[in-house]
Amino acid sequence: MACPLMANSSTIKSTATGHSFRTPNADCKSRRTIYVATCRLCKLQYTGQSVVKLAQRISNHRSHVYDESFPDEGDEATLAEHLSIHHGMNPLTSEAFNANYCFTVVELGPRNMNEAERRWTDKLITLRPFGLNKDKPGGVADSISSLCRRSLGLLSQR
Repeated sequence: MACPLMANSSTIKSTATGHSFRTPNADCKSRRTIYVATCRLCKLQYTGQSVVKLAQRISNHRSHVYDESFPDEGDEATLAEHLSIHHGMNPLTSEAFNANYCFTVVELGPRNMNEAERRWTDKLITLRPFGLNKDKPGGVADSISSLCRRSLGLLSQR
């Protein structure tokens, strides 16, 4: 059975540049992935990474649909925030999240996850304002946010 939130394609197209890239054969059970979430409404893209099954990482993103406010730094709640603030989906639901994002694995098992995520963020141009990423992985905001969350025991699995 195919994963309902996964793109059924062997390529991904940067919505910022129009360039296409081949993608590996992967699904929502894949681990150690670099993935791209594409908003079906406005076509903006988000690049992320997951060391756990992609389905679990997507679930972590989806869990933020119930947040009443979104953190200023870090990308953890970016996808829910985008639908809520930029597309006026209030209240935001899990069903709306599922209906409005399509996920594509762009790389499997990279040795250095942050480096691979940075490379795909650059290739697809997913940093704001051209995409949904707030900061490059390993960037200052990401590092500070991770340190704070880790010290509070709030660091979720990526």
